[in-house]
Amino acid sequence: MPLTAQPKSAAAESATRPSRHRLQRVMYPWLPAILDSDTLSAIATLESEERAFALACGKGRHQYLHGLYLKAMAVLGHSHFQPKDLPRQFRLRIIAQLGLEDRLASIFAISRGEKSRIVTAVRKFLQISRATPEELSRVQQWLRAGLAQKETDIAVLINATIERFRGIGMEIPSRNALQSLSQRALKEAMNDVLAAIDRHLTPAEKRTLDRLLSVKGNRTPFDDLKTPVAQATPNNLATTLSRIEHLQSFLPLGKPTVARHHLERFARQAERYTAPEMSQLRQSSRQALLFGFLFNKRAFLLDAVADMALRVWDNTRHQATEHANLRLQSMSQAYERQQETLTALLSIIQMSHNPEELWQNVHQYKDEKTYGLLLDDLKGIEGWNGCYFRKIEDHYPALRRFLPQWYRLIPLCSTTMDNAIPQAHAFAKRHVQADEIELPPKECPVDFLPPPWKNKAVKRYQRTQKVVRIFKMPYELGLFDATVKGIKQRTLAIVNAQRHGPMTDHLLPREQFLSQYQAYVQRLGHPLQAKEYYDTKRTRLNEGLTHFDRHYSEISGQFWVNQDGTLGYSRPSGARTLTPRLKRLARVLGRQIPEVSILDVLLDCHCWSGFMDAFKPISGRQSMAEKERLRHLLAALYAYGCNCGPTQAARALQLLKNQVVYIRRRYMTTSNLMDAAAMISQVYQQTPMAQRLGNLNVLMTDSMQVRTLKDSLIARQHHRYLSGKSTLIYQHVAPNCICLFTQALICNVSEAIHMLVGTLACHSEQEPVVNICDSAGKSNLVFGLSRLLNIKLCPRVRSRHLKLWGTGDGTEYKNIAAAIPGQIRWDRIERSWQDIMWILASIDAGTAKPVVILNHLVSNPRHPAAQGLEELGKLERSLYLLRYGMEMDLRRFVVSHTSRREHWNKFAREVLAFGDLIREKTLENQEEVFWFLTVVQNAIVLWNALSLENVLQSPGGIEGLSEEDLKRILPTMTEHINFVGEFNPDFDRKPPFELRRATIG
Repeated sequence: MPLTAQPKSAAAESATRPSRHRLQRVMYPWLPAILDSDTLSAIATLESEERAFALACGKGRHQYLHGLYLKAMAVLGHSHFQPKDLPRQFRLRIIAQLGLEDRLASIFAISRGEKSRIVTAVRKFLQISRATPEELSRVQQWLRAGLAQKETDIAVLINATIERFRGIGMEIPSRNALQSLSQRALKEAMNDVLAAIDRHLTPAEKRTLDRLLSVKGNRTPFDDLKTPVAQATPNNLATTLSRIEHLQSFLPLGKPTVARHHLERFARQAERYTAPEMSQLRQSSRQALLFGFLFNKRAFLLDAVADMALRVWDNTRHQATEHANLRLQSMSQAYERQQETLTALLSIIQMSHNPEELWQNVHQYKDEKTYGLLLDDLKGIEGWNGCYFRKIEDHYPALRRFLPQWYRLIPLCSTTMDNAIPQAHAFAKRHVQADEIELPPKECPVDFLPPPWKNKAVKRYQRTQKVVRIFKMPYELGLFDATVKGIKQRTLAIVNAQRHGPMTDHLLPREQFLSQYQAYVQRLGHPLQAKEYYDTKRTRLNEGLTHFDRHYSEISGQFWVNQDGTLGYSRPSGARTLTPRLKRLARVLGRQIPEVSILDVLLDCHCWSGFMDAFKPISGRQSMAEKERLRHLLAALYAYGCNCGPTQAARALQLLKNQVVYIRRRYMTTSNLMDAAAMISQVYQQTPMAQRLGNLNVLMTDSMQVRTLKDSLIARQHHRYLSGKSTLIYQHVAPNCICLFTQALICNVSEAIHMLVGTLACHSEQEPVVNICDSAGKSNLVFGLSRLLNIKLCPRVRSRHLKLWGTGDGTEYKNIAAAIPGQIRWDRIERSWQDIMWILASIDAGTAKPVVILNHLVSNPRHPAAQGLEELGKLERSLYLLRYGMEMDLRRFVVSHTSRREHWNKFAREVLAFGDLIREKTLENQEEVFWFLTVVQNAIVLWNALSLENVLQSPGGIEGLSEEDLKRILPTMTEHINFVGEFNPDFDRKPPFELRRATIG
């Protein structure tokens, strides 16, 4: 469901596999409202035969309509349009070529009979035929057996069906026919999946799954497993491990041959049901949902336990470090006395000439009793390391609360050739009795232990180095320390987990990839050899470095090398988005916009776009009256989009809180919210303001901090914000001020990774997209990967720790040598090229989630693909830094767009009119709330854009407002919107102004 405004054709082969852009909307072929001159010339020029065909079809009107439908059907592949649906430019171009009068462009619609005669003649000329019922049935079967087994997004299925009809040379059916065909194919494919799960489950396993819904006390096991994970403490970690053990008692053995995304889809649906609602479903559906729920919940809990273990150990080490530091400070006076005594004794030794004089001077300095007291003090002083490890050992009883369950329930595996830690895990699992102080030295792995813990845990004979004793407490602490380190560095993985699972679980089978290597790489659009990819870029980097060095004196006013070798950039002039004059004009415009309530804004946007039709019940059955449904949907959008909460929203619309919670749970899933935001975006892209402000081939990304509850596992203290525990909302915004994609992030994670994830979901495979971000997006690995994914990364650059990389050709630079600390290692790129293509092919095929793969690469810099991408990133980043320094236009472009993106964050805080405290405790629920915010933001932008256009078109307009000024005034004002009060929405309300589309001429 990426929120795309203009239709673009996908590659024909994408019809045979799930698109990597999971969020694309239906790209039914339509022409945009405005065409550039090159595109217009390419699609609207009549060839000699085409012109002769049109001229032979009659006179005037008939010539025009035949020529119009001929070119439009040749481009679009279908006839489901009226003349008014085609751009005015396109119509005028056809008229001019036929030498007809311009008044014919005012023909907006024709009768069904006339259109049928014209289309029949055009089909015969173009030699295309309509799809017969037999052909529709064959396409449905093709879809059912192929893509519908791998993909559940109707938009992706419709896009693939469109390309199928293009490929076989038939006219594309209507959008409704395509949707009906795709839905039938998906329903049949889902029945196949349900049947596969039903065949896999034994009768006993089916009864076990049904026990999830049996009531014990006031709750069911199903309700208990849906409880959010608490914050990271040893007790909570032990509780979560108990939940995993409880879950595994219901989990069937083995896994059916069902794609992972189907199980994830079933799990998301199950989360929306309560236990009584689940028990009312038919048996096959209920057991499929419970089956997917258990598999997905196990992966989630394993990831949660890993995160909790990392935080518990980090907190333990932090407390031990603080204790050692405080202890060291408290012993400072004793250390000073010892230092004074030692200094005096060394001076005595230096000044004494013989042993007798030394003996006499030492005993004259202090008596024997004082020396004894000093020796006792010295023995009592504990060093920093001793304090640190003693404090960690004090935490051992707390860690023992979960360690036995940790060994038993967490299946570790190694991602390298070293299997010592999983073997030690299995050894500890067999010796978890609490009364043991020592472990049997036979068959006990010890080589993996870090040196401090090895010295404490292992005792050896000095001569033979044979292990004779192993102490349990330091051994377990050392094992847990090594395990946490391995999970962080991705040298260890957890079987059946998702984020912390083995990376190979998310990739194509290696043998399959290698056997079809050439086909996969050609589909990606990359060369088979790395040298073919980087050779031209290496030449460009050489030329750029040489130019910078030779013309340094001329360039150094705007781009220079500091004394420490870092790069310096001057501030670009004219990059401000809103000058004081424009702010004054924006205020004048804002005062002329009529006051309106937030619910009326949403209702008006529904009249224009129908976005609330995207909210359908997950059961597929609709029993509410239309006005009642709209009232409930408005209450939920108000509750979560403006963050007033369900209680306040229910009071404002005369509902009950439970009704607001129910409508969100059953009607407003994250995917439905994405659809709704997309529908608003598509209408907005047709407005004059959207055409003026920018296009969708540029994305602006940034994060915004929002507060969250402290007792949540995902709550973090952000390193830049001191307002308590918080989370991040990360939005991809187009320059014309519409949000295309939203994510919820944990504080202090790599924003650059999630920037790529969102950009992949927003852009088409054919056209490169420019991604503008702040300085958080300048990592080498992300630079290297972004260009391979057809993303042009343009971060805002600040003069901090930035340097260039050389090409290794031996060139000596006079002025910029200090800015080149090393050379790019081309051999690493060549060695890792196959691994990089393996990762990209897996992302393209839909087997890998980009965020999981990228997190693995960032956490494991020694992975061959990570090393190759790092070197590619050095190349790409050096090229960008040179361009950014020498091209002031690029610098102004980036800075102005980052300023506009920061303005969007201010707009988001204004829409969150009841504060920015998010009460959801899981990342998935937080992301859902942020999509509520996105829908409300997009609705306000659309309403403001049409309202501003209405003001501009009114008699008199605004004095002193030029076309250039309009390109900088953003439709994000909220002063005229009432967010607070008791509302009584009028569902028969008509918008105060019409939807005005952009036109030319």
